[in-house]
Amino acid sequence: MLDTSRYTAVRTLPEYTHEAAVTAVTEALQSEGFGVLWAMDLQKIFGAKLGIAYRPYKVLGACNPPLAHRALLIDGNMGLNLPCNAVITEDDLGTVQVGVVDPRPLEDMTGREDLRDLLAEVHLKLLAALEKL
Repeated sequence: MLDTSRYTAVRTLPEYTHEAAVTAVTEALQSEGFGVLWAMDLQKIFGAKLGIAYRPYKVLGACNPPLAHRALLIDGNMGLNLPCNAVITEDDLGTVQVGVVDPRPLEDMTGREDLRDLLAEVHLKLLAALEKL
């Protein structure tokens, strides 16, 4: 089951460990044409830079090159909104949650109605990746 908000879709994965979820999310994104360009481990960063303990929390930067190219052809500033982010985290009980960004609000932010179909396509691909988990 997906929990959606104005800008995210989140799925709880109680059967996954954090690291297994990172691998599964990467594979699910790849199956929808996204490559994971980078991973940011906030647990490690906050520990090293702030000296605080933080729950497992990874941000994956994912890009679907054909869709990114189409977005840039419509609006050259869309690169500011790339890549699409996915988050793998744990709640206080250790349950893994995966969230993906919903790109559709970018139409309102940019005022570009000509992005609507593309943003909807990206959204559906990200949801399809979540559904594979």
